[in-house]
Amino acid sequence: MSDVELFLTDEFVSFAKKISEVLDKKKAKEAEMKQLYSQFKDDLKELEAEAAVLYQEWENFKAGRSSGEVSE
Repeated sequence: MSDVELFLTDEFVSFAKKISEVLDKKKAKEAEMKQLYSQFKDDLKELEAEAAVLYQEWENFKAGRSSGEVSE
């Protein structure tokens, strides 16, 4: 059986359709992973910004204590 004859069989067509479905699912998962990765990066940036604010508050607190200020 030649390659052309093989490609024209019902079995090959069925195989090709199944491979196409697998490829579509793979592409969808890759897109989902990319979106999740982007969201995690954004979440991490927000946490880093929050930590920077807290750090600055801590530094201000330490500076206030060393200058003799007393908090109520």
